[in-house]
Amino acid sequence: MVSRNKVAVMLTTDSLVDRRILLQAEALRSIGWTVKVIAPRKGTTRKLQKMPLNVSLPDDMRRYGAGANNLQLVFQAIAFLRSSGIGLLKGLLWKYCVNQPRYFKKLFIPKIIKEKADVFVAHDLSTLESAALAAQAHGAKLIYDSHELYCEQELSSRVKRLWEKVEATYIKQCSFVITINQSIAEELQRRYDLTSVKVILNAEVSDATLTYEKYFHSLYGLAFNKKIVLYQGTIDESRNVRVLIDAFRLLCNSNLVLIFLGAGKHVPRLRRLVREYRINSKIYFHDAVPQEQLLALTKSADVGIIPYLPTCLNNYYCTPNKLFEYIATGVPIIASDLPELRRFVSGYQIGDVCEMACPKTVAATLERFFSDPKAYEYFKSNVREVSKLLSWDIEKIKLISIYRNI
Repeated sequence: MVSRNKVAVMLTTDSLVDRRILLQAEALRSIGWTVKVIAPRKGTTRKLQKMPLNVSLPDDMRRYGAGANNLQLVFQAIAFLRSSGIGLLKGLLWKYCVNQPRYFKKLFIPKIIKEKADVFVAHDLSTLESAALAAQAHGAKLIYDSHELYCEQELSSRVKRLWEKVEATYIKQCSFVITINQSIAEELQRRYDLTSVKVILNAEVSDATLTYEKYFHSLYGLAFNKKIVLYQGTIDESRNVRVLIDAFRLLCNSNLVLIFLGAGKHVPRLRRLVREYRINSKIYFHDAVPQEQLLALTKSADVGIIPYLPTCLNNYYCTPNKLFEYIATGVPIIASDLPELRRFVSGYQIGDVCEMACPKTVAATLERFFSDPKAYEYFKSNVREVSKLLSWDIEKIKLISIYRNI
């Protein structure tokens, strides 16, 4: 009898499929699994399209419109507002009118219930119910990969209660629960009385061939003695990026330059602020780049910065992708003094942490960081070594071990 490859079906609500999902899919393929990713119709990353993966897209919610009941009409309205870009009304409808768990269940179930797999993988809480129902229907295993502390985002109390009910209902049906760091693992274990939650870090693939060490200097015509402070990722005021602009307004050290690398709805407003402050020579905005190009640009920074504030428990326990992108490229870090960021940055002595609510504190930390060349070189040397420990090469082995134990 010829044995067949095991099949994993992964669900995500991200229109641009997350790097974490791509790396996990590649890891499973390397041990002979067939992987299918089911993602929204809006788009997928270029890398995913190049991979030999089976990518499927659920029907758009507008398909549920004709002769619809009230709930389906809400779905139809949401789909229209998404396509027309009416952000405020979309946000209000989403927050106050839509049963979000039911919305995602309606989106995924017609597609996923047809799939046959050995394992259904819910990437984040928004897909857990759909993955659980499909696993039940096909007698398959269920894995829940919690990319964040989903119920503890800045949600309305109504939406939070809906998601808490979903998580409590289905999390104990999982063969394995996976998450991104130790604090969230411990919180999930405590909250749902779980015996174990596995940690798979959002680590990057280490690459010794990265180039572009003076990319930003060349692009913006900067003197080579300028020190590059890099913020990469979504540029949104909810990420506390405004504090960086206010801090650079106060800096005495004229050799520091701030680069924003990414996209976001607040970029035009922040550009105007930089012009108003007359600090155009200190702050530059670079468009977002594809993931496969990102690390080469990251390497040209002298320090990577993570300014997040603990506006919710999810933020308080955050370990964003940029943390591991900085580490993978050997770039020291200045980060908010939050538990998990402190665990990595201070614990491995690869940079400094500070309280990020105050521009004066951020400015003083930046001044101090570059005032002692020996201390900086110590951080630089440490992060190069740490990049070998906190890499996807290590996390991949842990992930494969989980799937082999199913």
